[in-house]
Amino acid sequence: MNKKKPAKLDVLLKLFLAAVLVLVVVKFAIGGNNAENATDGSVNNYLQQRKSLAKCLAEKGVKMYGSDTCPYCQNQKKMFGEDFTKINYINCDFDKSVCAEKGITGYPVWEIDDKMSAGLKSLEELAAATGCPPINAKFN
Repeated sequence: MNKKKPAKLDVLLKLFLAAVLVLVVVKFAIGGNNAENATDGSVNNYLQQRKSLAKCLAEKGVKMYGSDTCPYCQNQKKMFGEDFTKINYINCDFDKSVCAEKGITGYPVWEIDDKMSAGLKSLEELAAATGCPPINAKFN
C-alpha cells in the first residue's frame, strides 16, 4: 500500500495550530494580567482595600440582589473577585418571594440603608454610597 505524504501546507497548518495551542495554555497557566496574580505593592494595596470594602458592606447590612443569568450581576461579582463571598448576596433565582416583596424586577439591585439602588455599581460608588473607606486604585 502506497501512503501519501502530507502536503507542506498541511504540515505548516498543524505547526501553526500547535503553536497557538501552546500560547493559549501558557497564557492561562500564567493567569494573564490579573490583580490577584500581581505582586506589585499598589496592587496588594488595592486588593486590601477591596477586601475592606466587602467587609464594610457586610457589616453595614448592605445587600445585593441578583440572578445567575444576569450578565451585569456576573460583572458586579467579578469586581469583588474572591471577596464577593463576603457580600450579602440574595440570588433571586432561588429567593423569588424575597425579591418579589422588595419589588425587584431587574438586576443587580443594591439595598443600602433600606433604599434600593438599581444597576451595576463601581466599587468607588459603593464605598461613597455607604460611607465605607474609598477604593483608591483600579485594576481590571
